[in-house]
Amino acid sequence: MKRLCLLCGLPGSGKTTVIENMKQIVSKEEVAFVVFDEILEELAGQEFTAEAWHAAQRAMRLIVSGLLKECDVNEIPEAFQKIFTRIWPSPEIFPSVVFVEDNFYYKSMRATFRRIAIETNSAYLCWYLKCSADVCTERYESRKERYQMRVPKETINKMLELAVWDGAVAINSEELSAVEICEKMRQEYSDPSLLPAVDLQKQSEEKLKVSQQECLTNANHQLDIALRKATSVFLSAVPSSSRGLLSKHITSSKKAALSSARDLVTMENIDEVADAYAVSLWKMYAEVNLA
Repeated sequence: MKRLCLLCGLPGSGKTTVIENMKQIVSKEEVAFVVFDEILEELAGQEFTAEAWHAAQRAMRLIVSGLLKECDVNEIPEAFQKIFTRIWPSPEIFPSVVFVEDNFYYKSMRATFRRIAIETNSAYLCWYLKCSADVCTERYESRKERYQMRVPKETINKMLELAVWDGAVAINSEELSAVEICEKMRQEYSDPSLLPAVDLQKQSEEKLKVSQQECLTNANHQLDIALRKATSVFLSAVPSSSRGLLSKHITSSKKAALSSARDLVTMENIDEVADAYAVSLWKMYAEVNLA
């Protein structure tokens, strides 16, 4: 089973340093690294624009999906094939682990990759590097010469305001070294008990459906018992000489009551349905005697 691993965090939280360390300790034949900043620079050069950002996001999604699905490079859009080949130059084998590094400060950004994991039957792991705003800003400013592409400072401040890390495992990058973080992540994605990602919403809907069906089944069972009791009370109240004549009519009335209430009955309205059935029995009794 393949693993899709997301490394998240604000600019300056230590993601790049962790990825560089991770590259030194894992097998290049097993792990692929998809880094958003690198894709953005390859597509846009030094110009940071919304169009370039969206193109790089699309490229990242398609490349990650292609690696997990073991696609031929020609199945990747031509504009991204060079990047795909740089990330994974070997067409004979594919990675068992794909690391994706980006800010991912919105939960919806991460959800896109969780869906990819579900579609490819891969395990899904997500960590974010927890780091204070002051430290992030200080680190980010100190690496100015490392990258051509610069994220505007006001964009970073906006990320700090909007960041939501629900569903991501926090790792404190101020307390742990990059080496310690790498080892922690490697232990977690190497866990043999990992299972493929599941669609939580679909799973929840299915559980609800099963629960509703169980309730309905239980209600129908309880209704059947209630109708039997009503029938017993009715038969004990009529003359014994009439019971044989009424038997066929009782069976028909009970079937009709069960059929009409089967999809509507709940645990709360069983007594109401049983009472109406009892009334119908006495009406039937009157009609039979008049006949």
